[in-house]
Amino acid sequence: QPICVYTDTIKVIPKPFPTGYSAGRDTSLCAGQTVSLSALSGTATAFNWTSIPAGFTSNLLQPLVGPTDTTKYVLSADLNGCKKTDTTAVFIENTPVAYAGLNDTICEGKQFTLQGNAGGGQLVSWQSIPVGFASSLVNPVIQPVATALYVLLSSNGSCKSSDTVEIVVNTSPIADFTTSAADSSCNSYSIQFTNNSTNASSYVWDLGDGQFSSDFSPLHTYTEQS
Repeated sequence: QPICVYTDTIKVIPKPFPTGYSAGRDTSLCAGQTVSLSALSGTATAFNWTSIPAGFTSNLLQPLVGPTDTTKYVLSADLNGCKKTDTTAVFIENTPVAYAGLNDTICEGKQFTLQGNAGGGQLVSWQSIPVGFASSLVNPVIQPVATALYVLLSSNGSCKSSDTVEIVVNTSPIADFTTSAADSSCNSYSIQFTNNSTNASSYVWDLGDGQFSSDFSPLHTYTEQS
């Protein structure tokens, strides 16, 4: 008997994997900042991002991310069902918290130590408003002649923060007075003290006989001792 043989042919054409894709370069951010992942599509036509640690997904090529801690992002590039992956990382640098201290008031001509705190920063700088003062010390000593703002800038690499303190300078008072006789008798006499002081808001008079007064211009009676 003749043998009948039938044949058929199938051609298997392998699908290509995507090429030229990239998850982009690693990036450093300050806490609270965001960045678009700098991925390249290459020949891929679809994309999927996941993160390590888990919690982020996206099918955009260059999604916006703002992690609170250092995170790896894994890009899955897809071409007709054939997939390959690439990884990039976003590193979070510590952002310092500058503290310039509490607002304060000093007298004219007095020195004052600024109570700054770098808050984790490696470099600090002070500037005044109006300009005229600068320092790289955390706690510099100042001797201002007028009220000013002092701005503390604290930096840790590219991460920076600032804080401001106001130091109010009160003009020093000048004490001055004159006297005149107001009344007298055999054993007493009254003196009118006229206050000519400037730049003052309160007064304490030592009247010389053990008595004191807080009046602006006191009238005082002195008694002769027998």
